[in-house]
This record gives sequence, structure tokens and C-alpha cells, in this order.
Amino acid sequence: MDFDSKPKVIRDEGYRNLRARHGHAKAGYRIEQMADGSFRVSIRVAYGVGDFHGFGSPRIEMKTRDDCVQSFLDAARNHFSKLLTGSVVTDRQRTSQKQMLSLPDAGLFGFLEPDPEEAP
Repeated sequence: MDFDSKPKVIRDEGYRNLRARHGHAKAGYRIEQMADGSFRVSIRVAYGVGDFHGFGSPRIEMKTRDDCVQSFLDAARNHFSKLLTGSVVTDRQRTSQKQMLSLPDAGLFGFLEPDPEEAP
């Protein structure tokens, strides 16, 4: 990769977010298509209550758009399936965890992508 030039984005799909019912947890991703035909995905997952644990990824290059979506689903499932421990974990966080684990599998035909949103 040439570090002197920025890769050209030909299509930015915007942010897509899944939220727990009361907004106490969120998982989101953004996919960009590059001029060379590859794709990049950025991922963010976090709790908005309890220990507020979360993480985000920089743009990760993938061969296909489907690989980007699968990477997001794997990251969200991994994050929200971790055991919640500690004195700051709350019942709201545990409820949000259950809700978030069910969201990626919702829909008659598997995962249905949410509509893009404006950047935060």
C-alpha cells in the first residue's frame, strides 16, 4: 500500500445501527466501496449503561461487501455474548445484552440490514 496517497472511496453507505429497545446498547457499522473494488468496514459496539463497555475498529479492508457485514455480525455477537461481571454492571445492561444478541438474527430471512443514518 502506498502511504503517500489516500485510497479512493467511490461509495460510502453511511452508518447502520442496531439498538436495544431503550437505547442502552448499540452496534453499528459503516461500509465503503473502494475504487479498486475492495470494501472497508468500520465497526462500533457499546453499552450505554452499566460498565459502558465497548470497542470500535478502524477501517478494515475486505474483499466483498458480504465479508464486511459478516465481520460486523461476528464482532457484535462476540461483544454482546461476553459474561457481564463487576459491581457496575446493572440489570438494564443485562437486559440490553439479551436484546442485542437477538437483533442480528431477527427477520424471516436472517439478518436484515438497517437503513443508513447520518454520521454521529
